[in-house]
Amino acid sequence: MSLESFLAYARSKVTYFIAFNILNGAVMDCAWAQENPGSTTSNSKAQVKQIEQIEINGSTKKYDPRRDDTATKFVVTKEEIEKYGDTNVIDILNRQPGITNGNLNGIRGYTQYLLDGQSPPRNFRLEDIQLSQVERIEIIRSAVAEFSTQGIGGTINIVLKRQIKAANRKLQLALTHQDESGFSKRMNLSIANKFDDMSYDIYAFTTKTRFGRLNLTEIEKDDSKEDLHLFQTLRRQTATDNWIYSLNPSFNWKLTDEDSLSLKSRITELTSNSGTQGKRQSYDLPTNSLQQEDELSTWKPSVQYLETSWIKQLGEKTKLTNTVSVYRASINSESQMAISNVQRQSRQSISKILERHKNVLWNGNFSHDFSSTQTFKSGWNLESRDSTSLESQESLLKSHTKIRTQNMAFFAQDEWNESDIWSHYLGLRWEAFRSKLDNEQGQQLNKIATILSPIVQTRWKNPSNKENQFRLALARTFKSPEAIQMITTTLPHFNNDLTSPDTIGNPNLRPEIAWGLDSAFEHFGENGFNYSISHYLKQVKHLLRDRLFQSNELWLQQTINDGNALAQSLVFDTSFPISIVFNNAPNMNIKANMSRNWSTVNNVSGPNNRFAEQAKFNANLNLDYKFNDAWKMGANYGVVSGGPLRVAQDRINLVQVRRTTSAYAHWAINKESTLRMSASNLLLEPVRTQSSIFNQQEKTTVRSESRGVLFTNVNLEIKF
Repeated sequence: MSLESFLAYARSKVTYFIAFNILNGAVMDCAWAQENPGSTTSNSKAQVKQIEQIEINGSTKKYDPRRDDTATKFVVTKEEIEKYGDTNVIDILNRQPGITNGNLNGIRGYTQYLLDGQSPPRNFRLEDIQLSQVERIEIIRSAVAEFSTQGIGGTINIVLKRQIKAANRKLQLALTHQDESGFSKRMNLSIANKFDDMSYDIYAFTTKTRFGRLNLTEIEKDDSKEDLHLFQTLRRQTATDNWIYSLNPSFNWKLTDEDSLSLKSRITELTSNSGTQGKRQSYDLPTNSLQQEDELSTWKPSVQYLETSWIKQLGEKTKLTNTVSVYRASINSESQMAISNVQRQSRQSISKILERHKNVLWNGNFSHDFSSTQTFKSGWNLESRDSTSLESQESLLKSHTKIRTQNMAFFAQDEWNESDIWSHYLGLRWEAFRSKLDNEQGQQLNKIATILSPIVQTRWKNPSNKENQFRLALARTFKSPEAIQMITTTLPHFNNDLTSPDTIGNPNLRPEIAWGLDSAFEHFGENGFNYSISHYLKQVKHLLRDRLFQSNELWLQQTINDGNALAQSLVFDTSFPISIVFNNAPNMNIKANMSRNWSTVNNVSGPNNRFAEQAKFNANLNLDYKFNDAWKMGANYGVVSGGPLRVAQDRINLVQVRRTTSAYAHWAINKESTLRMSASNLLLEPVRTQSSIFNQQEKTTVRSESRGVLFTNVNLEIKF
């Protein structure tokens, strides 16, 4: 299929889909009006938003999406985000039920991360998100049709601030210290105002970070055929300085009673300089050698983003939303490496990479409320992503790669309450992906894949005790291979070894397909005692995994489809005030969660052949204590199990038990000023890894350790 035919096909589908939805909305409006001739505007407006429902059980309850939505969703609030003074989204996620290292259900690499419901651009990193911009985090364990179903493990939607509720001005100053480095500094400034028909929010921040790390690595190789034993140690001291500044203005206009328009933009510049000094000691019988390995690198991304959104009311109960966004980024990076030994023999390498990225996205949805208990929504998503990369080494070797990906998706979903105790959700999403790649070596790829994902969810409340409810969800999800996994896009590594293999593409990759069944029992007590027990079961076919092997004395890595997996988990979490256990207890709340995971990969011999490096067990215990209106404090302890992990037939990793400890104190100095203090890794837990690759004659083992460091943070917030 040519590009022109693909775009023509997309345009025809979009035109038909939008026309059908608008006509369908008009027909439903007329039908509703005929069935309800006596309805008033005020009554119908009160029925428009099902999400704003409150349920009366003897007392008025605040809306809670985890309790009240049919589709399973857990929301991390703004208060939880700010509590520990975290600088990284992953640290916040790891305290939530069933999440390990930022991955839902502990399945590494299978969690879909979204920004405001949309896939982030290529080279997106969670670490780059400024938490002061985040309004809430939605954790979706199954799937919903309005979001891409490319999340076998689940979906995490990071919602950035959009609504401006009142005029405010806020300044935040923060200092972070790592005990191997100096201080990192951050300043955020937010100015917002609201008028009758217009509002704006101008957010700016600058961050200067400095951190260092000492890493010790041991490499051991045994070759029974050659009767060879090689042992090496590598000591690497790394220091990194980052400087980021960003401007994020947004504007909202109410054009008429039926129309509103919003405009949001972002300009971000980052400069990262890193230096590494390394010493490699080789103990090769019968001689030993010492080698100096130094590296200097610079990374400079520049990002521009513009988004406009138009919302149109099509009658009392019907709404059309359109959003168009453009993303542009350029990334310049340079790396210099020098290797020398005691015989004064030396090698040097200078590599440069210039990347250009451009994304254009159009998405929209049409929603209609049949009644106060039923909402229908359908929509579309069209996206084009273009990337070019020029990599050079010593001005001799060059690699020029062009990647174009085009995505098209349509969805429809219906959510309704059959009664006050039973609600249902039905969704269907169709997605198509086209990848077109070529490079300077003449490799070309033009591939199209389509996926259809049905979703069914239901929630039932116990009629005799509405504090208890049950959930069940069935969904088809997938994971599509990255375009760069299908074609060789990088030059050979200057210092090729087991830890830095060269990558080669595989044009025959297929998407992984999964069916998932999620179930849960939940209790939401009037006295604040809440708990839930949930279970998931996932069957995954056509697994994508990295094959690591040697060819012509070079280490190579290639992604392949290989085998199927079965994974399941039990997750328990609870929260309650300690006053329900002890009379006259202090104002303290307890949160706890734990997960037990099981998984197997069918073509990898056991034991410990777990799927996607899934940990067997993880748990968190969190205490929050409110001393008075001015002072709050708390602490969290987390643990993730370790042990041997067989990731392939010829590879075994040894994973350490990881313990995380953190504490915070919150002081409301007055109505305008707040001081937050926090510390993490209080146990100074080191980071250890071990990986072994072997065959009948050879075995290579790599062990690595970094000393545990203490992180402290002080954050002052001033409203003016």
